[in-house]
Amino acid sequence: MIKRAIACAAVFLTVATSTSAAAAGPVVLFYDASQAQEFGAALADNDYWWSGYAKHVRLDDVRKSRNPGRVVVRFVASDSMPAAGSIGPIRPDSPTAVIPLSRAAVGQGHYDRRVVAREYGRVWGLAPTSDGRCDRIMSGPSAGPQCKKFRWERSEVDLIDNNYR
Repeated sequence: MIKRAIACAAVFLTVATSTSAAAAGPVVLFYDASQAQEFGAALADNDYWWSGYAKHVRLDDVRKSRNPGRVVVRFVASDSMPAAGSIGPIRPDSPTAVIPLSRAAVGQGHYDRRVVAREYGRVWGLAPTSDGRCDRIMSGPSAGPQCKKFRWERSEVDLIDNNYR
């Protein structure tokens, strides 16, 4: 009898915890784009497309937010090539990360929206690859300047959502 009561209580707690976590909504990471210069439109496009993709996290421009929080990501236009390595998953209590947006990559013909999407991936904990695949955002410049895709493959979205469950 006691075992059955404990099992019922455990099921109830699991359901209640899952329901309250889902009801809380996605993790919101506020960013500052005041130094992103010519990447402003690319950031806005990525915000728009991302609003329907990831379930558990989103980036929000602190200057446009109704309820701005502490900035944890600062996007900055940079003359360097895209950085390597993941820097996330960044959390609302993380130190502010400065994310360079590569003018050099755009100067070589790479699509600015794809450059920004790849940096979003780094913020959310995805590691850049060099596999040359246009269907994967994290392949970055290795996909070549002809690649204009900046929407995520489902497997990449799943990895991001898993980082914020």
